[in-house]
Amino acid sequence: AGITSTDITRRFLLPEDIVRAHDDGIIHFHDADYFAQNALHNCDLIDLDDMLQNGTSINGVLIEREDLETNEITNIDFRYVPIHDYLVASNKKYRYNLIEFAKDTDTITYGSKYTIDVITPSWHNWIIYSLVPWKGSGRTSTKETFRVTESWKFCINAEESEIVQNLNHYTHTGYSSKPKITINNNNYISGSLSCIISDINPTDAKITDSIYKVQAWNKFISENELFVLKNHKGDVWVISITDNPTRKYDYSNKLMQTTINFSFTECMDINDIAIVN
Repeated sequence: AGITSTDITRRFLLPEDIVRAHDDGIIHFHDADYFAQNALHNCDLIDLDDMLQNGTSINGVLIEREDLETNEITNIDFRYVPIHDYLVASNKKYRYNLIEFAKDTDTITYGSKYTIDVITPSWHNWIIYSLVPWKGSGRTSTKETFRVTESWKFCINAEESEIVQNLNHYTHTGYSSKPKITINNNNYISGSLSCIISDINPTDAKITDSIYKVQAWNKFISENELFVLKNHKGDVWVISITDNPTRKYDYSNKLMQTTINFSFTECMDINDIAIVN
């Protein structure tokens, strides 16, 4: 049957230039011995573009992050191992649970549970990630899902302004002896951050600065709308950059180091998003 199908495929179904290219080794036409049957094939084709852009889903394992202080449990949406949990905070204690599961139509059966030792991530700088919406296949989270495209770490002279918790409670004075207070549902963080953007060589701690770094930063903040901003205290926010970011060059030294400044406003709850690897 395979020989017959191959003969029919070559003589009647394929264009002559395809057959010639196959014979010359320019291309390889797969499944010629099944092609004539139309409904049959020898292997499954995968969406290479989606796989290369978004990774390959790992089925059968659920990963949970447990905050040991609040006992809050968050499912981690991941595409491959090792995972990168972008939403962890500095100086908090976490435990990760790996749970086997099997899905049959709409029923999920959970199996063995493996617990990883308690970890306390810690760093000594500010970190900002750019977020872009992710609509790939195999989503394991019902939250609004994003992927990280780029990250910056601010290590040199990073200084924040006062971090404001915006509750927007308004005081109204009238003819009564006591004022009236209007309370709404606003509750978000805003602030500003300034730092020097330079490259630090981890081997000799040599600092370099260039206009290319400045241009890369300008592109980063202008082409993205949403970011995750984290500090070494333990804050993690989903923000947008507000107002107009500024930069200043220090011409008093040979490096002419660049200090950037930007204002930010929290625009989503960190618990309302998921980030895939």
